[in-house]
Amino acid sequence: MRYFLILVLLVVTINSASAINWVNIEAKNGSRAQLDTDSITEYDNCYFYNIKVYNIYTKEYVVITLQSRRRSPLSARIKYYKVSEYENLNGDYEHITDNQTDKTEPVEYGSVVYACYNEVKSIITSRQIKLSI
Repeated sequence: MRYFLILVLLVVTINSASAINWVNIEAKNGSRAQLDTDSITEYDNCYFYNIKVYNIYTKEYVVITLQSRRRSPLSARIKYYKVSEYENLNGDYEHITDNQTDKTEPVEYGSVVYACYNEVKSIITSRQIKLSI
């Protein structure tokens, strides 16, 4: 019984340590998404990050990996996940840059991708400030 309790405690601790940190984002046009702040990665003058959005066609939530240029909100959708798949992978952060592309497109001002891009820039800036202190 003692070993069982230790095992349960260990599993709960491991699962809580790898929880995905979603932040709610609302765009000026009223669209909403959730940004996985743990997924934000800078690589090769781009930001990579995952957002969860509602797909009106399938009537399900999906997780999309976005690639945005650092200096402008030119972006591309580079990977799709079902929410359950993404959660089972605990975020799949290791492979976030695997599908990098040169085919980024302009993002509409006020869109949910634009709002997520601005939040990513803000988070990256705050991380840099914390590191320099």
